Amino acid sequence: MAGWSSLKYVLVASSIFSITNARPAEGPLRGEQKLQNRYYYAKNNNYYAYQNDAERPTPTTIKYEHKASATRARPTRSPTLRAAAASPTSTSTAKPKEDGEYDPTSLKRFSGSYGSDPKGPIIVTGVQNGQTAVRKEIRDLIKNPTEFSLFIMALYRMQKQPQSMETSYYGLSGIHGAPFKPWGGIDLVEGGNPEWGFCPHHDVLFLPWHRPYMALFEQTIWKHASDIVDEIPDGPKKEKFKAVLPGLRLPYWDWAADGSIPEEICQQNFIQIESVRYDKESIQNPLFSYWFSDLSEFKNYPWGDVKETIRFPAKFGTPATHIREINSVMKANEGAWRDRIYQVLTGYKTFTSMASTGYDPANGFQFESFEGVHGTVHFAVGQNLEDSGMGKGSGDNADGPVMMGHMNPPVYSAFDPISWLHHVNVDRIFSIWQTLNPDAYKFSGSTRMSTWILPAGTFVDEKTPLYPFRKSADTFYTGADVEDLKKFGYSYPETDSGSAKDTMIAINKLYGARTPAFAIKNAKDSSRRQKRQAADPVASVVDNGNKYTDWIINIEVNNGAEYGTFGINAFLGEPSANSSAKWITDPNSVGSHGVLTKFSNKVNELVTGTIPLTAALLKRVESKELESLRPEIVVPYLLKNLKLKVRTAVNGIVEDLKEVKDLKIQIVAGEVTLPKDIQTAPTYGDYKSKIDWIDVRAGKLTPAAQ
Repeated sequence: MAGWSSLKYVLVASSIFSITNARPAEGPLRGEQKLQNRYYYAKNNNYYAYQNDAERPTPTTIKYEHKASATRARPTRSPTLRAAAASPTSTSTAKPKEDGEYDPTSLKRFSGSYGSDPKGPIIVTGVQNGQTAVRKEIRDLIKNPTEFSLFIMALYRMQKQPQSMETSYYGLSGIHGAPFKPWGGIDLVEGGNPEWGFCPHHDVLFLPWHRPYMALFEQTIWKHASDIVDEIPDGPKKEKFKAVLPGLRLPYWDWAADGSIPEEICQQNFIQIESVRYDKESIQNPLFSYWFSDLSEFKNYPWGDVKETIRFPAKFGTPATHIREINSVMKANEGAWRDRIYQVLTGYKTFTSMASTGYDPANGFQFESFEGVHGTVHFAVGQNLEDSGMGKGSGDNADGPVMMGHMNPPVYSAFDPISWLHHVNVDRIFSIWQTLNPDAYKFSGSTRMSTWILPAGTFVDEKTPLYPFRKSADTFYTGADVEDLKKFGYSYPETDSGSAKDTMIAINKLYGARTPAFAIKNAKDSSRRQKRQAADPVASVVDNGNKYTDWIINIEVNNGAEYGTFGINAFLGEPSANSSAKWITDPNSVGSHGVLTKFSNKVNELVTGTIPLTAALLKRVESKELESLRPEIVVPYLLKNLKLKVRTAVNGIVEDLKEVKDLKIQIVAGEVTLPKDIQTAPTYGDYKSKIDWIDVRAGKLTPAAQ
């Protein structure tokens, strides 16, 4: 084909999908979008790039890879619209061309904004439409094409709003961290941190603060959805969208039940939906990424001039999302995430023990928290595919763009659309814990790090205002105000009935059935029923009191130990993978814990987390590599086989654990009594240290059994 000889060949190993490479003359399809000034097309299963129209091939069906946005597939028109398009039109008077760009969410063209910039105080109400709707898991929402299409269009509108609007996607995301500016009239306080947003990390306000934040985002999305429905002319399409509008709420991504990210989020940068005009139309996917229109408000933006949010990046000219490996990493994390969440839900009985990564000696050996697991998910989605040479952006000691995703630095994470699905799930897990522990919503303490509005050391409790979220023009929500989520107009499948019994059954079916406690119970029950067969090795780990020994790696570390977010990985045996990016999928991997922190040398707080060991040890029992889970068997095995390694988002592998500031690792064990049935939870005894692995502050650098 003419001109193809000059095309530069690029082989891309990535997830792909089919679209059409024909450029539309005009109408509902905009021109081609691009990233890194390159377009991609395929021939004979090979992938090629071209940079300008002179090199552009003739239209053909292609396969498209995600690193560049391409021409969207031409929509399938409804019969009515198709007939109208085919009918003859008068040529005597030309119809004047409308101003603005094509808008798939409206019959009008987009003129720069939807509605007007809200004036006066922004009041957080949640969706108040006369019903309490159940938030859906994202995979369940996708199964309802009409509701999912309406959600996508509403999110699309929100992302198209001018960044100057406080209720734009940019404006609401910026509450969390960057660009570090007032929101809702709340200025920086004396002693506040000018390089941090409003979000309180590492203290007890973390969970309550995010509840009105999600509600504000949800009410804004719903208003866009309502406007879309109102603008559709009367007819079947309007009625279809109108029917799903009342129940539309933010979806959640349940990474503990299924760690994979649906392709509608992580693979399709253009997504096919039912739009206001067409039964099928491919539009830029607002779940795949967010596009900044202007980066000028950011100070030390780590990604150079890249305006698209990215995940799991690989070096490709400039940082860009890499989707080939991301779901294998997510699935490899899933089991540990589930075990961690389940133990906090069923074993942590006080709010202060489960809410925050902030170290509190009063919690004893309970080092886990919902915030800790949440940070590990951020790290997994935002980590990179390279071990070193990633650069430090334009901040301290800058040497080029940082190779990491936007989910890693907490001050930018809210701009990645998946962050909202992730935090709705954290709120859901918090709600489950509340239902199981109805009288435990009590907390107080001191802030551990300064935010925009709260200096470090500020006393906080249920009465502390959750800035900047207004309950009325002159009052702000407090922790006490947000205890009941239904006042914001939503609920969750597991908690909607309000019954602790129903909730326990639901989470046992969803999570518990795949944890070590139920695996051991099932093995024991099965062996009892089959007396004549050889006993299951897993059943042998239980003593006569229906108890087994649970093993956990407890981690305490300074969140300023490394420049930016970092992860601690555990293995039983040396990892075989050459690249640290593949550590979590290594056959010897046990799990990891991510420490979510800003890119600064100024942070200095002790934080905690865990990596569960029991599931990995059970596999060794099942293969008869281990005789049991008793300490006299497990301790020498761990001293010989356990390997711990640290990987950072910026500098790659930390070769020596002694170099990690304030790192303290203990291997702890405790007796767990098996659940009686699907309606009950395991019972956890006291945990004790069995191996002091390392304590950098104390100068104890060699593992020692206790």
